[in-house]
Amino acid sequence: MSEDHIKLTYEILFEILRREKERGELQKLDNTFFKDFSEYLLEKSEILQTADKQSLFDEQEKLKTLNEITNIKKIIKELYEKRERKIIELVINKSRTNSSLITGQNLLPEEISLHDLLLKMLNENRKNVLHSTLDIEKIKINRAKKETVQNMKLIKFKKEVDKFVGKELEIYGPFKIEDVANVPVEIADILIQKEKAEAVKVE
Repeated sequence: MSEDHIKLTYEILFEILRREKERGELQKLDNTFFKDFSEYLLEKSEILQTADKQSLFDEQEKLKTLNEITNIKKIIKELYEKRERKIIELVINKSRTNSSLITGQNLLPEEISLHDLLLKMLNENRKNVLHSTLDIEKIKINRAKKETVQNMKLIKFKKEVDKFVGKELEIYGPFKIEDVANVPVEIADILIQKEKAEAVKVE
């Protein structure tokens, strides 16, 4: 923990949690906050281990240290979950509005990766589901593609067939023996009936 960092204590942790709970936006913390907390927790654990080995500490002092360790774990868990909830709300608003004004200020390094991952997932899902659902042109194109596939039949020609015009004035052919092509179902059935072609099974 560097000198310009505030040394963590139980009281400071409690104050950090109180401030995070009372204010809507993410509160500013040292970039090394989680690392500093780990070191603080380790110090407390080492004190407790020393107390178990020596008789200098009375039971009351050991119990006090044990309670502190339990409480600071609860504080860090609540603080993490409170900030996590704020990050989720931040990302949802950012994805919905696509606003550059929502910057994610005061994110810790460990939280930036969570923010970026959630934002990417929400944006991709919004694009794939909501935007696609609202895209009328895309719906028309997909429907047309589906109808085209449904109204066509794959056939292989057994005889040469001159070019012909479909119902929509589209031109097909000419076709040679062994040629394979997708043609409208009605025309395919006629060609098959006249033994000029045979249906091709599509797996």
